[in-house]
Amino acid sequence: MSNGNQQEILSKVEDYKSKFSKFNAEKLKKLYETIDDEAAVARFEYLPFLLHINIPDFPGYIDDENLPTGIYNYSPGKLVTNLIPGRLQSPDLFKPVDDPFILMFALMGSGGTIAFNKQSDFDFWIVADTKRYTFEQLQEYKTKCRLIEDYYAERYDTEVHFFINDIELVKKNVFDEEEEDLTGPSLGLLLKEEFFRSSIVINGKTPFWWVTPVGASEEVYQSWLKTILSSDMKKDFIDIGNLMNIVVEDFLISGLFQIIKSLGNPFKSIIKLGLLEKYLGNIKDNPFISNKIKQSVHEGQTTPENIDAYMIMFNYVHEHFAKVAKDTVASDLLKQCFYLKVDPRLSSIPPEAAEKGTHKVKAMHDYIKTWHWDINKLKDMDSFDSWDIKNVLTLMDNTKKYREIIKDVILNM
Repeated sequence: MSNGNQQEILSKVEDYKSKFSKFNAEKLKKLYETIDDEAAVARFEYLPFLLHINIPDFPGYIDDENLPTGIYNYSPGKLVTNLIPGRLQSPDLFKPVDDPFILMFALMGSGGTIAFNKQSDFDFWIVADTKRYTFEQLQEYKTKCRLIEDYYAERYDTEVHFFINDIELVKKNVFDEEEEDLTGPSLGLLLKEEFFRSSIVINGKTPFWWVTPVGASEEVYQSWLKTILSSDMKKDFIDIGNLMNIVVEDFLISGLFQIIKSLGNPFKSIIKLGLLEKYLGNIKDNPFISNKIKQSVHEGQTTPENIDAYMIMFNYVHEHFAKVAKDTVASDLLKQCFYLKVDPRLSSIPPEAAEKGTHKVKAMHDYIKTWHWDINKLKDMDSFDSWDIKNVLTLMDNTKKYREIIKDVILNM
């Protein structure tokens, strides 16, 4: 796409921002549908409030008047205010912060997709201009984050993680310094791609990438950014960088990293390994799922099969192994891993009820019909926790063979 004139760019950006907001709101709605408990939703919305403030008697309080505070354009909802005891409410409690620390607060991972369940943890990205703060201030803020994480673990038995990312480093595909040994620039672009396809912006600014053309070159991206920075809309966006093609060596490192991770979380990592193998076959054509989702968002196509990152990821990988590689063992393994990751428990739901159920239940019901799984297969899958050692070893053996296939592909590139 050409750079376009300024008025055309401004008009497109405004349109794309509106469509992104609807898409983002739909993902948040699906997340709340899965949580399915007003009290749990209130606790979820309480998290950004605790990061926004630093007040005694609230979880995460640090006795330091220089502690960074605030989330850009934050205002608490009714559910949050209902959680706060009357004795702690004051006129100053909900006042805006003039110079907020957090520019974007986003949920990373399976939230808003069919893969999210009540046992899923919450991984949040905090994006800030950390260069404006001292080392001591940032360490204190990390302590605040750890206190809130501990509070949610102890009080609500909920696993929460915060990752503080500097905006300039994110542009260079370098993320949370505590994870730098695992990511760094070589894996960073793939992590950014995963962020774009799977995140929900909870508070703050919109990533500028979402309002640029699909597959935009760096020249086009920077041209559009320059136009926005000279307009009234500049305050609405955060620039965390463009998503460009990556080199083969990056896939090599990421593939080996996923193989290591699959030892601890095989069902999710097996699908991600398959996705990398799929990407390898199309590395020159910017094949990322995030671009497919972005295209759908820009076109207003927001049905689950167009925007649910886990459904798209599974469909990509399963189609590749079923039709391209014609590997029935890998295909069957992917189905089982996908079902176990989503964990819809369909054996306890009558088919007629499943067709009218939640987004997750309806989607998985459609899948198992195409897979021709009967009730006995569903009961077997839903009883995975009580499988005998023979069945578990068979599944793990297939997983090991699958990892070796991907490893050979990666190492022989």
